[in-house]
Amino acid sequence: MLSLLFAGLTPAPAALAQTPPAKETAPAKPEAPTPVALAEVAVQSEAAIAQVRRLQNRDSSGDALDNASEALPELQRDVTTRNLEMGQLYGRNTPLDALRSLGTEWRDLQTRATGITRDLGRALSRLDRDDADLGKLKATWQATRDAAASANAPAQLVDRINGVLSEIGKAEQDLQRRRSRLLALQSQAADIGARAAQSTATLTEAEERATARLFYRDSAPLWTTDPMSPQARRLAGENAGSYGEAGALSRYVSEYGRNFALHAALVVAFTGLLMAMRSRVRRLGKDDAILQHSARVFDMPVVSALLISLLFLALYYPRAPRSFWIVAGVLSAVPTLVFVKRAGWRDWTPVMGTVTGFYVLDRLRSLLAPAPSLWRWALALECLLFLLALSWMLRRFHREAQLPGLRLLRSAAWVGVAAFLLALVGDIVGYARLADMLATTALFSAYAGILAHLLTGIGVALLHALLCMPPLSLLGMAKRHAPLLLRRAERALRAVAFLTWLWLTLRALGVGSALLNVGTEWWDAKLPIGSMHPAVSDLVSFALTLWITFLLSRFVRFVLDEEIFPNLRLERGLPYAIKRVVHYAILLTGIVIALGAIGVDMTKFTILAGAFSVGIGFGLQNIVNNFISGLIVLFERPIKVGDTIEVDGQTGRVERIGIRASVMRSTAGSEVIIPNGKLISDKVINWTLSNGHRQISVPVILKPDADAVRAREIVMEVARRHKEVLESPAPEVLFVRRAIDQIEFELRAWTDALDSWMEVRSDLTTEIDTALRQANSAAPK
Repeated sequence: MLSLLFAGLTPAPAALAQTPPAKETAPAKPEAPTPVALAEVAVQSEAAIAQVRRLQNRDSSGDALDNASEALPELQRDVTTRNLEMGQLYGRNTPLDALRSLGTEWRDLQTRATGITRDLGRALSRLDRDDADLGKLKATWQATRDAAASANAPAQLVDRINGVLSEIGKAEQDLQRRRSRLLALQSQAADIGARAAQSTATLTEAEERATARLFYRDSAPLWTTDPMSPQARRLAGENAGSYGEAGALSRYVSEYGRNFALHAALVVAFTGLLMAMRSRVRRLGKDDAILQHSARVFDMPVVSALLISLLFLALYYPRAPRSFWIVAGVLSAVPTLVFVKRAGWRDWTPVMGTVTGFYVLDRLRSLLAPAPSLWRWALALECLLFLLALSWMLRRFHREAQLPGLRLLRSAAWVGVAAFLLALVGDIVGYARLADMLATTALFSAYAGILAHLLTGIGVALLHALLCMPPLSLLGMAKRHAPLLLRRAERALRAVAFLTWLWLTLRALGVGSALLNVGTEWWDAKLPIGSMHPAVSDLVSFALTLWITFLLSRFVRFVLDEEIFPNLRLERGLPYAIKRVVHYAILLTGIVIALGAIGVDMTKFTILAGAFSVGIGFGLQNIVNNFISGLIVLFERPIKVGDTIEVDGQTGRVERIGIRASVMRSTAGSEVIIPNGKLISDKVINWTLSNGHRQISVPVILKPDADAVRAREIVMEVARRHKEVLESPAPEVLFVRRAIDQIEFELRAWTDALDSWMEVRSDLTTEIDTALRQANSAAPK
């Protein structure tokens, strides 16, 4: 291999003979430093000394030195601990979860060492720049000293120059000391990083090899092993003394004691918040059955706070050893069981309690990994007991047909039966790693599902309580749409919980990283679309941006309707116009951002839009005209939503003003679609432009011998008596004309019943006819 590499890097003799030698160019000579004029030495020397001291006081490497000096001993201790763990586990039938945990810890060590090395390298670069500045300054003052000697300058001037050079020399020595220290620390960090990288690669290879050989027998049949043999006891005793799990956990607790205190403070804070809300929730729950059910979360504030704090474990405890997560998994079962028992879920309590208990047993079993025989017998016992528990659950599900979520529970139970039956058989015949992966993943997935369900319920209860308390309870949307907001929030929380549970389950199965790599490759894949080659990520970002834009537009309009417009005194139709303009503005902004997400050059897009605008203007002239007319209607507001208008002989109420057309519901009940251009260019009668009043005309025809004065009084009395006729403007009865065979009057009345004015006119006509017939002196013709 080395000979081939050397042959590939070494040119052939023939090639050397044919290639003429390149002409060597002499390196450019550095410019000679310009000495300081003797007359300026006094002033420039002070400036030079100030510059030297400024470089010394800046100490650009001080932070990196302090951080590295503090972090490297801790990093070295972690490396030593991980070496002990790796030495005890690596090379045996180590469980996959142990290999993954060790690999994660070594990758974290490598990241920390790389970060320290990078910071030290930056500090060295800054020191090199400072050293170069000092070198230039030193050369200048050495040239100045030579010039002073040639000019027989006074001794005092020469002493001042030597003083400057002395300060520069001290600064250079200080820089050299710091550089030496930085180089030593950088070398130490690089060594640790190299060891971590090598261990990471080794564990990654071991994990891949173990994953690839999951379906190969890796152990002897279980009946050929003796968990209590002297060899097994000796191996377990050796591992107990050297495995280092307890020591690693003890060191982690001592080093991260502050994080434990902060976590405890967070639990106390959540407990105090829940206790402060408890009395208010109980009082409000008397009138709200759903809130009364949610009050159970506040009746056990400590337990609820502990469960909520589980969400912050990864934040508070970075780089935790494997033993920490085992202990955390065991301890988390305590608040889980208490919450399930006291939350009133009697139907679910046995199921959740059984799953939680076996999850704790599985976590404790992982501590037996250094003793493979004992570990395998414990796995077989665990699988057998859990299969018995699952059979009991299935019988219970068969008896209690009304159990909530029965279908989901029964399906999960049968999946568990299949997984643990395979795990038991695999462990017995020698497929130890496969059996461990199936059992551990099944229990972890079930327990994670329980925690996700509990935390979702706690989150919904907290949100419901917050919506019922100030300041959120003062919002109009909280008063009028609390159930809707709760349903949407619960749906979102359950979606997040499901995706989190799915990802954790895939990681436990060992396919999370592979899926992530495949997803990354797919995410970065290029798709040729014409002259563009956007990545899949760009197209997904484009779609997500548009989706978020529509959601944002809906939410903003919802807030305007519920919180802004009810508190402002606006003219009728103006809120609708504002909402439409805001909707168009948000959509336009979202489209521009989405186009930028797929890499569209907006400058070229503007040019193309200008070029196509002419063609669009001719080809889509009517559509553009209607769009502009719609904007004019929205801004000028000659017609508003809710107005009663008459167009082409049809009368109705305007229901919506859209981008291209508006919708009017006619008095006949049909929906009439009117292009916006027609509302601007054609004659439109708006009965409610300035006010909501409409005049009704009712003709009254009498016999020629009728009492006209009496008839007029009767008609006025009927008009005043009708509840839909306005008092102001007052109704009036006008004499129209007198013919040979009849007398003609006209009643003119005003009403604000714009949608039923025809019914009002019909009622008036009927009542006038009845009243005139009852008055014999003024009978109608």
